[in-house]
Amino acid sequence: MKENVDYELIPHDNDMWAIRMLKGDYVETEYQYNIIRVREDDMLSYSVDILKSPMPDLTDKDSDFQVMTGHVLLDILENNTGK
Repeated sequence: MKENVDYELIPHDNDMWAIRMLKGDYVETEYQYNIIRVREDDMLSYSVDILKSPMPDLTDKDSDFQVMTGHVLLDILENNTGK
């Protein structure tokens, strides 16, 4: 995943940011990450809220959606940690 190619960051309520997908199976879906934490086993744990989607039945429990949001989160972290 690559910012401004596959997804873009968009302003959201209360100085928060959301993600809008630009390509792929979830194009035009907008979502926001909630709590992001590192578990005791050093794995990331997070949840998302779907804000808008052209897919009326899409939920945050969709396994393909979860994989995609993980790839986006990884890209955001890798590109914003001073590398």
